[in-house]
Amino acid sequence: MNGFHVEASVRGFKLTIDEPESLGGSNKGPNPVELLLISLGSCQCIVFQVYASELGINIKRLSVTVDGELDPKGFLGISQVQAGFTDIKYTIDIETDADPERVKRLKELVELHCPVLSTLTTPAKITSSLRVNGEVVY
Repeated sequence: MNGFHVEASVRGFKLTIDEPESLGGSNKGPNPVELLLISLGSCQCIVFQVYASELGINIKRLSVTVDGELDPKGFLGISQVQAGFTDIKYTIDIETDADPERVKRLKELVELHCPVLSTLTTPAKITSSLRVNGEVVY
């Protein structure tokens, strides 16, 4: 272990996850809650492109900005407040020649079919187990 610095991998890609110095980390990468927001924004962008293509909408430029309200006192155990986000907001900025009504329909399809948004709004069942020195104890 090296402080809060975590090296993770998925499908052969390596990710560096860390906390900012203000929370005791070494600021070598985004922290897990920042990655959650990044996941939402990037998933929205991908799903936008999928359904824009299906609807014949040409996207010239697309960005999604995501912000979340989180009280670090919950994470740090200083207070009984929720440890996770209490509010997440995102703004979609799109440049296209398409009619705004068609773009609204596109947004509705994205919100219906975005896996990350769906997981955040209708949480998945999560199970855990614990191994200590290779033995399952929980």
